[in-house]
Amino acid sequence: MIQKEFHDLNPDVAIVISYGLILPPEILNIPKFGCFNVHPSKLPLYRGSAPLQRSIMNGEKESAVCVIKMDSGVDSGDIVNQEDFTIFNNENYQIISQKTAEIGAHLIIKTLNHISEKSINFHKQDDRLATFAKKIEKNECLIDWNKSCEEIFNKIRGLNGNLDAHFNYDNEKIKILECSFLQDKNIDKKLIGTIFDKDLSIVCQDGLIKPLKLQRQGKNPLKIHEFLNGFKIEIGKNCF
Repeated sequence: MIQKEFHDLNPDVAIVISYGLILPPEILNIPKFGCFNVHPSKLPLYRGSAPLQRSIMNGEKESAVCVIKMDSGVDSGDIVNQEDFTIFNNENYQIISQKTAEIGAHLIIKTLNHISEKSINFHKQDDRLATFAKKIEKNECLIDWNKSCEEIFNKIRGLNGNLDAHFNYDNEKIKILECSFLQDKNIDKKLIGTIFDKDLSIVCQDGLIKPLKLQRQGKNPLKIHEFLNGFKIEIGKNCF
């Protein structure tokens, strides 16, 4: 039914954005010039459903937004337009998502103009270089304090505004939405996962994670000083 309705539209082109399913050939072949997708990664890297989150979580400094002509694979189609961008340390998933949406909108207009002018070019991806950004699972959001400062910092940035990273305190899940960190190679490894000071700094593998904005279950996000005004903490308490 849907295929017939789409066919009856007699489209010249179709644009797909943030759609989690693979379109069948019966759909892909209907538009005169094909179906095009906006993907926020430097393809063929980070194909899949969570490219932004995985890029930030992995500490990437550079990425791109690509427009591809869709084929039957997962983000494997020919690239027709691409714009690179920098991922800064003060940017999280919410910020990068907005940035890539704006770039993607610009690239779609550019692509449609190229189609209209018959000047569009196709660049095949090198499948040998492909990596995949699988969907973020809820169990990934629990912070592992055995990781390094940078790994935890990147996880908090990458999950902000998505599922959000969290730790447990007295069986309560507390999200860390923003943080800084202080590296200390001489940190006592026996203290990993415990509260270090009255500012709720938490010991990790090579230093301290210092929360800047947190959120309790069912509560509004609060900056650290506001959070501590209404939440009593215990230095040395386990946060696993």
